[in-house]
Amino acid sequence: MCIAVSAGGQNRSSSLNTGAIILAGGLGKRLQAVGLKPFLLCGDKSFLQLAIENLQSIGLESLVIVTNQLFYPKISTRDFPAKILINPQPERGMLSSILIGLQEIESSCAGFFLCPIDYPLVLPTTFQKLLLAHQSNPDRIIKPVFNNQPGHPVVIPKNLFQAIHNAPLDQGARFVIRQWAHLTLNIAVDDPGILININTPELYYQHCK
Repeated sequence: MCIAVSAGGQNRSSSLNTGAIILAGGLGKRLQAVGLKPFLLCGDKSFLQLAIENLQSIGLESLVIVTNQLFYPKISTRDFPAKILINPQPERGMLSSILIGLQEIESSCAGFFLCPIDYPLVLPTTFQKLLLAHQSNPDRIIKPVFNNQPGHPVVIPKNLFQAIHNAPLDQGARFVIRQWAHLTLNIAVDDPGILININTPELYYQHCK
């Protein structure tokens, strides 16, 4: 089931139901010196826990985690309120994980948050802003912007689901976002976390320790 939350916190029409795909399939080889990426702590919570809590805070229930065979046993032991799916070939790239998640939610959701696991510093208020923008503009790509720089997460509308299915596997979701740039709505947020991709030990210790 997917739900959407209006500004007043009430459920809206099912036509605006929103899901989320959390991408946790990459091995994060540069970060392996400090630990497995989904389970790294930022403060007292893991990257994965932060993503799920932010999505829950805006009322989303249709949450999908796409991970790899190595991470799956540990993730599956946690009491996460999400469907956990395995990408057997994550080396094929991010789009391969997105497609696995999309197959799970596309029949019931009119859009989804695309949430790479390595952006743990995004604020809950940013998720709320993006959801409200999606509800008001259900056919647009919703992208957060800080200091004129776009970041993550991005909301993808249902009218572009087929374009994702048709995108070249080696180019990923960026191909769709570039191809349909005229449908993009940039949302200004006071949140530098949308730009901080924690993908090296140096960035991890700078921002999370």
